[in-house]
Amino acid sequence: MMRFVVTEKESDAALLRKCLDDAGWDDVVVNFRGSKMKAISYAKTISINEDAPAAVVLNANTEDEDELQVLRSEFQDLIGPLPPDIAPILVLGAPTIAGMVDEQIIEELESFLSGGRFGTVPVCPAAVARRTIVPSSSNPKGPFVGRLRRNRA
Repeated sequence: MMRFVVTEKESDAALLRKCLDDAGWDDVVVNFRGSKMKAISYAKTISINEDAPAAVVLNANTEDEDELQVLRSEFQDLIGPLPPDIAPILVLGAPTIAGMVDEQIIEELESFLSGGRFGTVPVCPAAVARRTIVPSSSNPKGPFVGRLRRNRA
């Protein structure tokens, strides 16, 4: 199955492409779209039209956990319900992709590219507050409910 990685900036796409090539992932399509909204929309389109999952890799521009939760929630709202086998995932570089690429982003992308769906990865414990992986799920009672949504009360 073809795998896709989408980001907002050309420089981030080039960095991810180089790192993935160095790690032996030369069969992965890496694209940039110019904005976060366009990157997320493109990943959703790929998921639906190509019947293939995509990873959206974005700069969080923050390390604040509350702000990261807002980004996760917005991602979920934009992706909507899709089957888990094709739903895009979110990987946030906190605060930037360039600052995290050697630490965790490539490891997380390699897990995704190998077929991992992140169902067992904790989302927001303090130990991994800098790492964000959010699978989209059509199951409203999935393992991430309550952790991904803002309290709207």
